[in-house]
Amino acid sequence: MTEAEYQAYLDTCYELLWVMQLLHQIDVLQESPIQVFTDSQSGRALAHSLAFHGRPKHIEVHYHFVRELVKLEVINLAYCPAQENLVDLFTKPFPRQVIDKIINQFNVGPLFWS
Repeated sequence: MTEAEYQAYLDTCYELLWVMQLLHQIDVLQESPIQVFTDSQSGRALAHSLAFHGRPKHIEVHYHFVRELVKLEVINLAYCPAQENLVDLFTKPFPRQVIDKIINQFNVGPLFWS
């Protein structure tokens, strides 16, 4: 599971760097690290320190690009529990109460199916 999360971080970082370069071309500079929210504690820990994971050898070397971006403070992997993660609404089944809470965080107004 950690390797899958790490692959997702890598893909996200590639996209973020592309957007940062695009913004840089129009003179919009990012001065602070970009927040990347995740619900994977093990993936975050591995990105911050190889010592956390007992067997990081199976993770391919190019994935450690994420670790380098964290170290250089280009990105910050911030923990966000699944119940508070807005995009999880589209990828995971939740009870109705959690769905309503997540939808309210979108601030889109009343929904027809409520």
